[in-house]
Amino acid sequence: MNSLADIVADPHLAAIGYFREVEHPTEGRLRTIGVPSEWSESQPGYRRHAPRLGEHTREVLREAGLTDEGIDKLISEGAARAA
Repeated sequence: MNSLADIVADPHLAAIGYFREVEHPTEGRLRTIGVPSEWSESQPGYRRHAPRLGEHTREVLREAGLTDEGIDKLISEGAARAA
């Protein structure tokens, strides 16, 4: 069983460029993982930064059917967080 430190230091993963660094607009430089498969033409790439805690809370809860009032209540009670 590998530890997280073992995986990050793995020579094979380093050789294939599995870990990449990207610039997050608010968090700075982050290490990300590549797509763990090979594609013949259009290799998927990094399209969006990782969301900040609460960044999409309202959007997700609206999609789940909650009203704005219900979402506000969850946030004010500490049951949810919005950025």
